[in-house]
Parts: sequence; C-alpha cells; structure tokens
Amino acid sequence: MKRLVNLSNKFNGGNPVSPSKVARLAKMADAGIAGLLLCSGENGSVLRITITSTAATDKTICLFPGALADTAQLSAIAGVNVDLIAAHGSNATHLIDVNCPQLAYYQQEMAHVPTRIKSIMVDADNARQLSYPLEFAAFGLINQHGKEQLFLTKYKDPKNDNDKMVVVDDLAWLQLDRYKVMFLTIGAGRQVTIELTVGERFNPASILEVFSDCTAKE
Repeated sequence: MKRLVNLSNKFNGGNPVSPSKVARLAKMADAGIAGLLLCSGENGSVLRITITSTAATDKTICLFPGALADTAQLSAIAGVNVDLIAAHGSNATHLIDVNCPQLAYYQQEMAHVPTRIKSIMVDADNARQLSYPLEFAAFGLINQHGKEQLFLTKYKDPKNDNDKMVVVDDLAWLQLDRYKVMFLTIGAGRQVTIELTVGERFNPASILEVFSDCTAKE
C-alpha cells in the first residue's frame, strides 16, 4: 500500500495524497491487477446476427475468427475448415446474407479484448437447423488446443412450444479472444439468428481510468 501511495505522489506532482485518494488507492489494491483490468461497461449488451442461406448445400460460416485473417489461416493454424468468414451484407459466391452492421467491430474488438459470453440465443426458421452445433476451436502460437461443440438440442425447453429456438445460459467457460474461433453450419436454404449477450471484458485500457481517478485534482 505504501508503494502505491508513493507512486501516486509522483503522479500528483509531489503533492500530498488526500484521504479520499488514499481510500481509492486502497480499493485498487484490494481489487488487484486482474480486478482493475476487468471492464463491465458493456456487460449485458446484445449482438444479434441473422444469417440467411439461399444455397443448395450446407455452408460452414465462421462468426469470430480470433486474430486470424482469412479461411486459409483458419485451416492452417486453427484446423478449422469453413466456407467463409461472416461479414455484414451478401456473399454472392456462397449465396449467404449476413445482417449485422456491428459485426466487423465486434470481431475486431474481441480479437483485442478477451470477452466473456453470458448467454446465446439461437432462433431458426426450421427446427432441423438446431441439430447443427455451435463450434469453437482454440489455437496458439505452437499448436491447436482442441475443439468444443455446443449441442443446441440439449437446451430445448420442453415447456416451450417453440421448437425452433433455444437459449444457452450456462456459459461460464466461454470466452472469445484472439485465440478462439467460433463457427457454425447453416443448412441449405435455412435462416438462423444468433444473439450473444456480452459479459465482462479483460481490457488493459480500463486501468488508465482507475489511475486517472486517483491522480485527478480535487
């Protein structure tokens, strides 16, 4: 604690640290570095992605490629073979339309800021679409770390008459980041909407806000 106060004195031009700033520094010390890096400002925000296929065959689509740039890197580095990486608009080659104006931003943001996903809602135009799992692949600088499949039919609620929609809310394990790929297969001629509810984010930039609060003039 003494080291933090001395550091704050230097930031504060050598002026004494007020009791209220000392209290805030104590709170920072209690939170620890991990706590300071956690950003909850977007906690609960929802990203909605609607994918429509007019193709005659099934298509595998990557929603979040991590830090990988294209389908060739997805295959070579993550061991994931997909037809395309989702992008807002129409893909004439694969006859896929994606409706999500914010998608490119979220893809870039999650590649830089590890983000927890609190829940996923999947709503399809046909119940058979839910037989295709959501899939995830982890990779690193040296090798691949395996794949996970989220079987949607497991989450069908028998009390819900809508057999074309599921909500998955036990996702404490799911984090999207630069080393994680999320992809799915959409059946020929099908439409599916995926809603992701964002949780906490591990954002190094957030620590600057905490320090600015402790060094600001009162």
